[in-house]
Amino acid sequence: MTNYSGYIEHSDFYIAPQSYQDSFDFLCQLAVESEEDVFYIGKVDRFDRCSYDFAIYDVVKFEWNKDRGEWIESEKIFKKG
Repeated sequence: MTNYSGYIEHSDFYIAPQSYQDSFDFLCQLAVESEEDVFYIGKVDRFDRCSYDFAIYDVVKFEWNKDRGEWIESEKIFKKG
């Protein structure tokens, strides 16, 4: 099973690897609470449970679309390999 994680530009909140939908929902909530209109989500490549270090790939940028009132995928940032 592929795990996902992500980040918000101005937040250093740690998001443990989890399912896509759980990560997406969490990042949406975190972005709204942080008054941000962009977040990033990607697949977890490796994860170290001791240091909480991880790498993500196939990262996708989501932006809040005020006209549509929803998060929309705006671009893929980078891919593994």
